[in-house]
This record gives sequence, C-alpha cells and structure tokens, in this order.
Amino acid sequence: VLANHITGIEIDDDKLLLDLAIFSKKELQDEKERLLREITQKNHRRSFDLLLFDLDNTLLRTDDLERFRGKENVGNVSDNYIYELKSVIINSNRYLIYEKDLIEINTLYPDLKIGIFTRAPRKYSEILLSQYYSNAKWSVLISYDDTRYTKPNPEGINMACQKLSITDLDRVAVIGDSKEDIESYFTNLIDNGY
Repeated sequence: VLANHITGIEIDDDKLLLDLAIFSKKELQDEKERLLREITQKNHRRSFDLLLFDLDNTLLRTDDLERFRGKENVGNVSDNYIYELKSVIINSNRYLIYEKDLIEINTLYPDLKIGIFTRAPRKYSEILLSQYYSNAKWSVLISYDDTRYTKPNPEGINMACQKLSITDLDRVAVIGDSKEDIESYFTNLIDNGY
C-alpha cells in the first residue's frame, strides 16, 4: 500500500499482504531501501509533506534492546539506564536506513518534514537518535511517553501532524516494519474520512 501510494502504481492489496507475509527481514530491508530511493528519485518532486518513521527495526536493528524499550522504562532517565543502554549500542552498526540517506532526502527536499513515531520510551529514542542520526534533521519525535494510546491507535500520527501543521493526511507516509504501523496509518485515514 505504501508502494502504491508513493508510486501511483495500482497494486493488489491481497497479493501485497501475502508478499509481505513471506518476506524475510533482508527482503523487507531491501524493499524499504527501494522505496526510499524511489521517493528521492521520482523526478525530484516532492509527493509528501511528512515521512513518519518507526524507530525499532525500521531505522535501526534493535531486537536485542527490548529490555530498554519496554513500557516499564517510560520516564526512566536514571544514570544507570542511560549508561547500560549506551554501553550496549556503542560501536555497533545497527543501521537499516542510513543517516546519509536521510540527509540526502533533507537536502533534496528541504521543506519535507521527517519524523519518528515509536512505541519506545522518549529517552531510549533520543539516545539512539543521537548515537546513529546525530546529523539528521528530525521535525518531530512522538514516543510512548507522548501518547495516551500507542500503535495501532493513530493518536501519534495525528499528534505529529498537529505539531507540524499538516492537515492533508494524503501527503503523509508512514514507514514501519510491523502490522501495528500499517494499522495505525489506515485507521488514521479511515477516522479522517479518506
């Protein structure tokens, strides 16, 4: 559906869901990279006002960080938590989407907003973003701490759009790796009459 929305090419949704169900993590990563290239290369014109990324296992490989991102860590800013998280991520390559690609998008489309909508705690997100994307330009970060309801509820998408004064949801692309990411996007469209 994201590919359909980005490219304007008609795609059978049932076939796409079946294809997504049998994709390996490597194939999903390749597809994410292909879509990002298509966004940046499509006649250098901007189709979106906001690219809203999931953080965990979309921007970065984080399967081994589950103990740091659970809801029990919401609001945790203790020195011990920060030290332990930083010691695990230091000197590890976790990129699924490279910082240079986000910077290139920012350069090609300076008015395009790029943000994060994650179910992870804010401090966790800030630490990972500062470690791996310190030069990327983020327009908004919506974390678990910011919402009453998490994905698949679209509250975070609405909050990001509101903070950035974006009213046309058809110009928002949500990029994620999970069923909840997709459901939050479509629930938002349906709730808003699209």
